[in-house]
Amino acid sequence: MDIKVWNTGRQYTKHGQWIAAAQVGDTVYFVDIDRNIEGCYTVKSPDVALSTDERQREVMLYYDVNNDEPIPTWTEEGKRIRDALVAAALREGQAETPGACRMKTFGVWYVKPGFMRDFLMGYERLLKHTPELIPTTFDKLRQTHVRLAIIKAPDADEVFVRLRGEYWSPNGEARKLIRSLKLGHTSMSVGDVVVADSKILICETAGWVTVGDVEIEEAAL
Repeated sequence: MDIKVWNTGRQYTKHGQWIAAAQVGDTVYFVDIDRNIEGCYTVKSPDVALSTDERQREVMLYYDVNNDEPIPTWTEEGKRIRDALVAAALREGQAETPGACRMKTFGVWYVKPGFMRDFLMGYERLLKHTPELIPTTFDKLRQTHVRLAIIKAPDADEVFVRLRGEYWSPNGEARKLIRSLKLGHTSMSVGDVVVADSKILICETAGWVTVGDVEIEEAAL
């Protein structure tokens, strides 16, 4: 999907965040990748030939007025646009404005095949039926999960997007790595874990659950 990204930057928003936006048809999608805020709205006059600078200011006006509204329910097309927009914004933001995105180091851990069934049930069921499996420490994490990679990203949601199979292994590029680690899945899913900011977070059907606080050295991620 070819998306023209507007890096609206910090100078246009009173919140001082890194904003990016794109227009598809009469809908503008925007993301704030510092604060994990996203939204979309219908352009009032899509046929009017606004300059990029004018359209950027329109996005910022909408954002400044509506930034406290709930995140919208995205259509499947909207989700694809949003994911592509976030990825493109990160690439352009890092290339054009060093430091605009506050990057963190994430250790990515995939659940071992033998524990997949337990973890796919979700955190609440795990807590109720097999709480001893919850990876609250590094020692427990190593028993149920395998470290897949270390990734630089602004937040855990971006890590999830990058580790969708269609994103990082569209033609089976990760197959050899997955086999070598004796894992059974390529796309990040429920039960997988990221470690950052002295926290162990487990992937849920909607968002993340913090299950442990740890002393972290980057080499141990």
